[in-house]
Amino acid sequence: MEKNTVNNINQIIKELGSIDLAKIEIKELEKMISFLMNGYNTRLMKVPAKLVYRARKKETKRFENIEKLIYPKPEFIKTYGRVNYPFNSVFYGSANESTAIIENQPKEGDEFTVLLSGLNKDYLTMMELGMRHTAWKSKGKISDDIAIRRKLGNEQNILKNQLIDDFLIDQFTQPVKQGEEDKYKLTAVIGSNFLKGEKIEGLVFPSIAADKNTSNIVIKPEVYDNFYVPKECWTILIEKKIERNKYQVLCTAKAKRIELNGDIIW
Repeated sequence: MEKNTVNNINQIIKELGSIDLAKIEIKELEKMISFLMNGYNTRLMKVPAKLVYRARKKETKRFENIEKLIYPKPEFIKTYGRVNYPFNSVFYGSANESTAIIENQPKEGDEFTVLLSGLNKDYLTMMELGMRHTAWKSKGKISDDIAIRRKLGNEQNILKNQLIDDFLIDQFTQPVKQGEEDKYKLTAVIGSNFLKGEKIEGLVFPSIAADKNTSNIVIKPEVYDNFYVPKECWTILIEKKIERNKYQVLCTAKAKRIELNGDIIW
């Protein structure tokens, strides 16, 4: 990280914090992010993401195939997401059923279809963004990691890396309302660049909707296709909101099985 100074990093972070994401051209934003991330180092983690949940609001009839329950086709993605550009497909999943549903901002009377998929290997190689400051506090800060400190070499580089870490954590833990998807531009640029890495299979970050108490993951479509197996599928009715992020729910149906071609047999 020799090319960037602490002052340069602080300045670009300040500029990124003041720009209007709805107006800035994505190419200009990409240049700013590229400059900021020059020389940034982090540790890839072996994450045993054995089970991943994804929920989608039920349509007029039950879903007949998992195709619409995993990652959407690029042509259907019209807006920026936490880690994706428009027309860029990635798989978003959650650590548990309740988080998957909460991510959809449920209302009383809504019915959701939940797909549970299982990992067919021991772990995914992932990068974490903000988990060490929330649900994974026991793991400590990245800057405290001995291997990373050794790689960075000196306290100046460690400080620069920590400044960028703090910026990433702040951005990836920002709530974004429906209809304001342009606010995802910044994390979409950062996350998409990370996912281009050959060794990275996905990212793990706190669920903002679930008050950062649990995690969401985003993985490359080919990673889901190659290493995850759809295991179970069921529908959940939101009967009553009890309090924030707590609902009285009813399981209205459970699939008998999921065929190898993805067909859901109810």
